[in-house]
Amino acid sequence: MSGLLRGARRVSEVWWKISRPIVIGVQGLVVDKDGQVMLVKHTYVPGWHFPGGGVGKGETLPQALTRELAEEVGVRPVDEPKLVSTYTAFQHGRTNHIVLFRIDTYDRWAVRSREIAHSGFYHPLSPPSD
Repeated sequence: MSGLLRGARRVSEVWWKISRPIVIGVQGLVVDKDGQVMLVKHTYVPGWHFPGGGVGKGETLPQALTRELAEEVGVRPVDEPKLVSTYTAFQHGRTNHIVLFRIDTYDRWAVRSREIAHSGFYHPLSPPSD
């Protein structure tokens, strides 16, 4: 990693610690008719995750979930998403609150996102190996 990139990353980390010490995010547990769950692989962080993202200023949790699902994976809930649980993580000087919703009925279309390297449905007991 170049010195310039390391410096930019450090500035970004300091900015986050000062300006957004509490982050609220939403994730969707999108379940298909066979009971498989949608997982996404981001371009900027390792591993597989449920689709979702941050709640913007002036957005409700359902509005943020609907926006993130549409942007990332081309999913629009047909019925009201069901609240599953909330989770909290403390990392990099931030407090992250993640609200997980389950979506069983949805419309889906093809979408390309710079954030998502791959998405797909996987059996809960057989997630991707990586």
